[in-house]
Amino acid sequence: MVDVPEDMPELAAQAHATHVVVVGAGIAGLVAARECAKVGLRVTVLEAQERLGGIVETADVGGGPVDLGVTCWSGRTGAVDALVGELDLSDDVIAPRDGGQWIAGLPGGAAAPMPADSIAGIPSNPWAEDVRRIVGTRGAWRAYVDRLRPPLTIGQERSLGRLVTHRMGRRVRDLIVAPPSVSGFGVDPDDIDVEAVAPGLSAAFTRGGTLSGAVGQLAAHERPGLRSLRGGMTQIVDRIGAHLAQLGADVRTGTPVTSLTATEDGRWHVETASAGDDPAARGESAPVDAPPLEDAHAVIVATDEATARMLLAPLTGISTASRSRHRDTVTLVLAASALDAVERGPVMHVVPGSRAASGLVHESARWGEAHGQVVHVWFDRADGAGLARDDADVIAEALAEASALLDVPLGDGDLVAAERRVYALSLPAAALDQPAIRAEARRTPAGLAVIGGWVSGSGLARVVGDARAEAERVRRSVLWGAEGASNAGSR
Repeated sequence: MVDVPEDMPELAAQAHATHVVVVGAGIAGLVAARECAKVGLRVTVLEAQERLGGIVETADVGGGPVDLGVTCWSGRTGAVDALVGELDLSDDVIAPRDGGQWIAGLPGGAAAPMPADSIAGIPSNPWAEDVRRIVGTRGAWRAYVDRLRPPLTIGQERSLGRLVTHRMGRRVRDLIVAPPSVSGFGVDPDDIDVEAVAPGLSAAFTRGGTLSGAVGQLAAHERPGLRSLRGGMTQIVDRIGAHLAQLGADVRTGTPVTSLTATEDGRWHVETASAGDDPAARGESAPVDAPPLEDAHAVIVATDEATARMLLAPLTGISTASRSRHRDTVTLVLAASALDAVERGPVMHVVPGSRAASGLVHESARWGEAHGQVVHVWFDRADGAGLARDDADVIAEALAEASALLDVPLGDGDLVAAERRVYALSLPAAALDQPAIRAEARRTPAGLAVIGGWVSGSGLARVVGDARAEAERVRRSVLWGAEGASNAGSR
């Protein structure tokens, strides 16, 4: 027989009387809302868009489901694996059929596979054939200098790009290390923290005295792989949405939040777009017969960076300048036979500045689950440049870039369907600026929490893990006060 604490009914009543508002229904907001609702808290989720999921979006393109934003996750932390298991989706998890990665835009327009024994693009053997194919004999000789130099930078140089340049030369940095950094995360390798992107590398460097030797030590260990979901990643969103409905959460779409205000009784007033602010002008629809929004005991801000800074600035003095960029993504569904002659791997990193596109993933080749031939091509845009271009023009550019990157002639006759999306591109957790951004965002008054990729670092695994941790802190705070929150944060 299970012993039930005597104060359980009282605690349950307290939980039901406690109101938590989650602003934003991307994956971070949904995970946090679920964590709060499942312990009995009254939860209201407010989402500006007309759908849930944010960057997790699956749509019917060309006759079948295609992931337009997030397509997979890393098993590094186990956070998403655990969530998928809780949502009874484990049987739909798939592993890559082909995990090959290539670099395009090399001198002369060449392309080549990423060196096999490498970490963050740093090769363990500068004389390996797959390294020399990219950097040439001269570049290999320069990289070999790493083994002759004294280890003067051990523990001193945090920048991945600067460390690689010092030890192995510009060609290794520009042609091998920079492409996956910029293509994958939209960040120059000079702005990546060595230890964050390659845990243990600094210690191995200290022991062995050479960068290539340190990579050799770490490359021998198995690294966590990628996973995806058969039928689309939005199944995670759908399952969480259904669970929130079962738990009685109030989920409102088409409801942008305009401000947060602390009330005299220690609660939070959440202001949404007023009746005079015509949602139709923004392409949104106002909630129908939505009940008045009660003030909240706690608010979790789970929006994009620009919106979060706008809401937090009057309360915390946080800067309103967003550091997120925009990733203009085009999903192409091509005729089934269009890419039969492709000899290059499914993931194409591009040497920065060599082409218009930042990168490409041939999803059908990588997972073997899609209908037709599904290809994602993306362009990183700074300060909104190019975002107002006509969709047809950007899709045509993406088709041309796919043809060049995959080295296969593609024309309009090969295109079955296409979709374009523009997503905010948060800095990765490995970015040198990320700890300062996280600290700035977390300097919030009691009763406020901030989550999302711009705080946790990009990547579904980090976003989900961080959302769960912050939701745990919030629910302990509202149920047991500051002591409970402090204990949760110290774990």
